[in-house]
Amino acid sequence: MHANDLGENHGNAVQAAYVAHLSVGAVPDRPAVPRQLPFASPGFVGRTGHLAVLDRLTTALDTGATVLAAVVGTAGVGKTSLVLRWAREAQRHFPDGTLYVNLRGYGPGGPVAPGDVLAEATGGVPKRSTAPTR
Repeated sequence: MHANDLGENHGNAVQAAYVAHLSVGAVPDRPAVPRQLPFASPGFVGRTGHLAVLDRLTTALDTGATVLAAVVGTAGVGKTSLVLRWAREAQRHFPDGTLYVNLRGYGPGGPVAPGDVLAEATGGVPKRSTAPTR
């Protein structure tokens, strides 16, 4: 039976009344690996030199080294787009997962308070806090 046969089309949604059988697989031995990166911008072009620099850092990751990289620049130059493009392509180097937090450093509203980010990352309940003022 198709959604259109019912006179409605809800995309990929399935109404529970029409499910004849539902099987749930076994519980995995390991918890799911988090992959929280948002999609990279489809209009991203260029920056091959910057991407190559970030790619070279992955060779150090493959040896077990800890690597920290900072991408700096004025607001609106594409730092987030650059890093997201690279991070999506480099996820294989991060077998334990990739996390993402929008710190809201630029845009409407204030930045996220560090305690709120830490509470979310550790599964705690964020407390109401005031982010530092600029």
